Amino acid sequence: MTRRTAFLFALLLALVGLVTWRPDPLALLGEAPEPAADGAEAAAPADVSALSLERYPGRVADAASALLDFSDTLEWLATSCLEDLGIDVHVVTLAAPDLPAETLAPEVFALRKVGADAPTGGLLVLLNPARQEARIEVSYTLEPVLTDALVGRIAHDQLAPYAAYRFSGMAVMDALHFLKDFVLQQAIEGRLDLADAYRARPAYIERARFLSGGGGASVRVPSAEELATRDLKARIADRARYAPSDRPEGSAEAFLRVQRDLAGDPSLELFTEGSQCMRRGYPVAPYEEIERARRLEAAKPWRAIVSGDRAVVTSESPPRGFVPVLLHRVDGLWRVDLVETWKSLFFNERGEYWLKNASTPYAFGLGAYGSGEPQDLAPWDLGDSSIEEVLASLAARGGALSEFLQGEVLFRNCFRADALAHYQKASESARGSLLFSETLGRRAEYLGFRRLALDAYARMSVYGAVDAARVHAEREDFASAARALQPALERNPRDAEVLAMLQRYLQASDDLGGAREIGRRLDALAAEPPRRNLPVGVRFDPPVPLLDIDAPTLVGTTRVFDHSFFRVTLDNPSDRPVVLDRVLLKTSGSADSSGLGDIRGYWDYPSGAYRIAPGESVALDKTWGYTVDTKNEQVRYVFDVCWHGEGEPRQCRVTSLDLFPR
Repeated sequence: MTRRTAFLFALLLALVGLVTWRPDPLALLGEAPEPAADGAEAAAPADVSALSLERYPGRVADAASALLDFSDTLEWLATSCLEDLGIDVHVVTLAAPDLPAETLAPEVFALRKVGADAPTGGLLVLLNPARQEARIEVSYTLEPVLTDALVGRIAHDQLAPYAAYRFSGMAVMDALHFLKDFVLQQAIEGRLDLADAYRARPAYIERARFLSGGGGASVRVPSAEELATRDLKARIADRARYAPSDRPEGSAEAFLRVQRDLAGDPSLELFTEGSQCMRRGYPVAPYEEIERARRLEAAKPWRAIVSGDRAVVTSESPPRGFVPVLLHRVDGLWRVDLVETWKSLFFNERGEYWLKNASTPYAFGLGAYGSGEPQDLAPWDLGDSSIEEVLASLAARGGALSEFLQGEVLFRNCFRADALAHYQKASESARGSLLFSETLGRRAEYLGFRRLALDAYARMSVYGAVDAARVHAEREDFASAARALQPALERNPRDAEVLAMLQRYLQASDDLGGAREIGRRLDALAAEPPRRNLPVGVRFDPPVPLLDIDAPTLVGTTRVFDHSFFRVTLDNPSDRPVVLDRVLLKTSGSADSSGLGDIRGYWDYPSGAYRIAPGESVALDKTWGYTVDTKNEQVRYVFDVCWHGEGEPRQCRVTSLDLFPR
């Protein structure tokens, strides 16, 4: 657990009543807004005619900008439905606060001529984020298999809850995967007349083999009527069938039974507390569960790799798409840890899993999945409080900081996508908060929601430039990545890391001349003595100071609000003297932002005015705060330090410190 994580954990304990907390700390901030329909004001069409095929010629018309990075995936998935099934699938989003989805869907269906030329029929998925509504409309030919009860349940359970949030694209993707699998099943079982050309497609052949039990476990596939009427999350009376074991393999067998039986009861003791929270937040995906059961069965014989209270049940010869079972021993029994499974293992376009989070406590048994990158995503130890108790307490308090912390608990402890909605509320409620925008960007980027990440980093202005450049590069938009780096390079033209990034992006965008010029600058820096270009450093003592928001303190005769005491040390680790051009201090908080301007005169300089000799440090002990009550609950101090060596251009570097209440 990092220092910051440990400190936020202490803050969470305060919020659930384990230490003293200021009453109604965010009352003056007002109610946190409901999740905004992303892009609704700018992109909402004036009428349904704006959704025409002429304006949106593909099969995805994201007029409400709600699908984020999933538009291309959904376009591909819709095309595959036409190629494999002869079904014309369209996905449409629009923000129409005065029009219910059941009124809009038939109009959009007719306007876009859904299924008009498709051999099997047409299907429309409509999202109206302004009303948090979703509807699935199907052509007459598909109604016998895609009944109103079935598609209504999918729309209500899997789409509508996410319609107002910016991860609705993921929900639509999962729903379309399910619908495609379900239609294939109906055709194989003789309930849908599918042309011979589609029965010869690999998708049909593979599904028929799967349903016959080939390549793994033979499992019962539920009927349309069962899927439409059965509550897959209902509490199970016979819990012994799914009980955790004192052996990892025994719990893996119980997990296999859960998947085969579609036992979606979130409260099953087989799962860790975080996994129970995760299962409460997601719909049960029947075909996905059944296919994972098939792969888990086909992976036998299993091999358990154990390290302390963690275990990985894996296979010497895993089938394609196999997911190892991660287990955590709690109270002597091995519980399935779905949170760390899906937080750590991501899949590629070939359906193969790879390790994304090298910091997972299960890394010892996941060597076959790559090395990953370290990520600060560890669950918080909530002490004697349950996840539900913490979330309920935070929700009752309201305000930007509480929204942010709800997001952190849901993301770290439950790995639930609705965490993003709380991060967004926090960022919208406190638009000046660099921490809230930065965290939203980091979490969105981790999940692959790159447009959302870019929006978040854009709010950070120059402080988010390098992050934005990295995301543009992940989208393979290298020209934009190179442009995004310019503000960072203007601030520090001798930053070798930024220069190396820029060189890569220029090369990838075919600007070979620009890349060569940056290469020459990098060569010149590399030719200097190793310590020549080391930047001025900023250190804080204590590393994680406390923010006192309860009462002002006196500094001389001045009352100082929202205060903290810490030392700030400026270091020159290089081998040449530097002169400080400025030390700008800005604050970014949950309620407001402000700044003191250039404070370089606060320090004493033994080597001369604003001069720091090689290896020298200057320190300042100070009470930091405000002369007015800002109502901030969280503050980031941003020290923007600029300096130059003799004959060198000015360089600038930002060092930040996040403070939370005691």
